[in-house]
Amino acid sequence: MKIKLIAIGKTAEPFIALGFNLYQQRIQKYTNFEYAEGVLPVATKKLPPDALKIKEGEWLLQQLTSSDLLCLLDESGKILPQYSLPTNYKIGKTAASGR
Repeated sequence: MKIKLIAIGKTAEPFIALGFNLYQQRIQKYTNFEYAEGVLPVATKKLPPDALKIKEGEWLLQQLTSSDLLCLLDESGKILPQYSLPTNYKIGKTAASGR
């Protein structure tokens, strides 16, 4: 199984970047792990929010292949208990199959 974490924007807090680097070193011992950070050109930051989301989405789609399983994480998203993932979401079935 290969895991690719794609982040849009840079991490602003140094302690988060430090913790992520530690996590990245640890997970690479167990699986193929890749990290991509999408930093859009400065000119795009002046776009209206809807246009900026479209640009970010276009960049994100360029990072994917047709066989990828996409899981979106958002800091304002819905929090679910861990035990509900295998029954409610495709990711649980995929993780159980080893893909």
